[in-house]
Amino acid sequence: MKQRVLLLIKYWLFFVTIFALQKPVFMLLHPTSGISFANYLRVIRSGLTMDFATAGYMTVMPALLITISLFIKGKWIDSAIKIYSGIIISLVTLIIVADINLFGHWNSHIDSTALFYLLSPSDAASSITYGILLFCVVMVVGVSWLLIRGIKRYVLNASINQFSRGKKLLQSGAHLFLMALIFLAIRGGWGTSAMNVGHAYFSANVFLNQSAVNPCFNLFYSLTHVNKIEYKYLNKQDAEKIAISLSQSDKQEPTAQLLNTKRPNIVLIVIESFSGIVVEKLGGIKGITPRFNQMADEGIFFTNYYANGFRTDRGLLAILSGMPSLPTTTLLVHPAKLNRLPSISGSLRKQGYDLQLLYGGDVNFANMRQHFYCSGFENMISDPSFPAKASRSRWGIRDHELLNRLGNEIASQKKQPFMKMALTLSSHEPFDVPFQKYEDKYLNAIAYTDSCLGNFIDNLKKSPAWKNTLVIMLPDHDALYPATMLNSAPERYRIPMLWMGGAIKRPMHIDTLAAQTDLAATLLGQMDIPAKEFTFSRNFMQKSSPKYAFYTFSSGFGLVTPESKVSFDCNSNGLISGKGKNITKAKKEGQALLQYLLYDFNRR
Repeated sequence: MKQRVLLLIKYWLFFVTIFALQKPVFMLLHPTSGISFANYLRVIRSGLTMDFATAGYMTVMPALLITISLFIKGKWIDSAIKIYSGIIISLVTLIIVADINLFGHWNSHIDSTALFYLLSPSDAASSITYGILLFCVVMVVGVSWLLIRGIKRYVLNASINQFSRGKKLLQSGAHLFLMALIFLAIRGGWGTSAMNVGHAYFSANVFLNQSAVNPCFNLFYSLTHVNKIEYKYLNKQDAEKIAISLSQSDKQEPTAQLLNTKRPNIVLIVIESFSGIVVEKLGGIKGITPRFNQMADEGIFFTNYYANGFRTDRGLLAILSGMPSLPTTTLLVHPAKLNRLPSISGSLRKQGYDLQLLYGGDVNFANMRQHFYCSGFENMISDPSFPAKASRSRWGIRDHELLNRLGNEIASQKKQPFMKMALTLSSHEPFDVPFQKYEDKYLNAIAYTDSCLGNFIDNLKKSPAWKNTLVIMLPDHDALYPATMLNSAPERYRIPMLWMGGAIKRPMHIDTLAAQTDLAATLLGQMDIPAKEFTFSRNFMQKSSPKYAFYTFSSGFGLVTPESKVSFDCNSNGLISGKGKNITKAKKEGQALLQYLLYDFNRR
């Protein structure tokens, strides 16, 4: 038993070592200024979890064959493991060498895009000289040969047929336990989120994050998450013309000023599933959000505001980066594309803002870590940063704990101006909250979060920070409530947005039609900060800005204009619903936006 277990551990560690050594080699071959020896160590450390997972994938087949050897003898098992190892080592070497070379051209790791270019081999080869191609071939063959010799000498140096086959039941149990550990490594641990590329991210420096990513895992992840989607409703020129006209306004036009300062401290609170359906001020259910209703009269309340999508990953992209999501995919599962997005926080960082993110859950979930680091948030507080005795649900820290911590961080903040972003999670299923007022679990969780938000604002008002602070509260997405409402219905995507704090000029209600994607251009416009890189974000406080809200769901899109509301199913290529005037025009505009969004998605 000991021999078989030791063989598997050595096999796994062999690949972990290869992946760990690949990182400093990658960094040395792509020299970047300001990289210290400590950075090399941080890169290796931050990438280890992903290396463990990738090595785990490599070890699954040998583990199965070694388990079979408990019951069946034969030289074929040794031969099969050696042949498999040779193939895997050659593939790993090919990916690493190709990745190092292509990174210099693409500034991103090898992914499914590389296979797309291979559909036209002559064009793909145009970027590589014959000398470089020959050098790469020599490197792949030479390094593969060395590694294959190494694994034969130091790992597969004994015949499995010579291993003891004694107590098979005991050995089978040990093998099952070891297999479970391998799959745990593949998953990335016990956390809520499975392994994704964002696990390796640890810095606002994009190159350091890229260096920590395992290129083999990156390629595998890209291939398994690529969506073969195509939206062609209009010719390219017409779609682009309509989409751009809907995304542009007169940049020179003055914007209606809502703030009394150009550099307020900003506190952005993204509220989990806080749908407009439960907010009485939006015509929703009475009594569920009494504190929010009260605060809506004390701040700037946006009453005609829409979510971009149906999940947090969609909402974060829309809120921070002004980026709509496609129905079936999001940029969060495409790491190379994600690195190129603008963000509110990134723009503010350039203006000297100190950034901090607070989230009570697993920041690796849905690749959020990468998005936050790419958005400039190096200072992140998540579940492990809270004491063990803190009140938790299955998803993580409950909202009252999170918002109390946010208040404490604001009170102790010395550097100004600052931006703090907090994500609540108590109103996420299973709605486990320390509060009991309503039988319906969702409504009860919303009422709890509402009370937490009210307490946070009450305390902040007593703080000196209140005077120069802008608090922005809005949901990440709609809620699946009530269950009888269609997922495509525009009413489901209507959400509240509220601005409060001493930085606002005066309380008011604004009925202008807008969406989450418009927050970036609108907020930066209030601060006289350029926002032209936010392709789909409009400063809706400019009169000339096009007024509409575009959202997507799993099989289609919706478009709300001042004249009409339409929802469209991409699978059937037909309207699900259409209300108001000029429905045909609204459908065409929505199709043009979706088509142009896919074009923009593919070119990033």
